[in-house]
Amino acid sequence: MTQVLEKPALELSPEPLYQLAMGFTYTKTLLAAHRLGLFEALAYQAKTAAEVAQEKGYAASPTTMLLDACASLKLCTKCGDRYADRKS
Repeated sequence: MTQVLEKPALELSPEPLYQLAMGFTYTKTLLAAHRLGLFEALAYQAKTAAEVAQEKGYAASPTTMLLDACASLKLCTKCGDRYADRKS
């Protein structure tokens, strides 16, 4: 009589690792936006990414990308091409 020595296959999920990695990414997005003063720039009125970039002295394209990331994480809102602080 032969005996099977194989262990049953475990169902592994990449979800815990994904959550860990995304948590790091979300935190870095929040910290970058805060350190660059993007929330401060949106504190009193909605602005386009170009307006924020000009006000802060940043390039428009990376400012747009960071504001889009913030909007997708619900750190700010986006209506059309204008971004606003969540409390606005």
